[in-house]
Amino acid sequence: MLACAILAIVFGLYNVYKILDVKVKSSNVHLGDMEMRAPSERASMAEVETQMIQISKLIQEGATTFLK
Repeated sequence: MLACAILAIVFGLYNVYKILDVKVKSSNVHLGDMEMRAPSERASMAEVETQMIQISKLIQEGATTFLK
């Protein structure tokens, strides 16, 4: 049982490392203004959304590990 607890802690620390490793570019773009932006700016919004999805998946994995 102790080994399971240690394994869960190690996996949680791994997820923290993965989350901290994600680089997010800061921008002052509001999601509601996306349709008024130039196509190149819409592409950068897609990159931001992709990064947000990646972060949310890592958070979900960490929460699931914690609950188990």
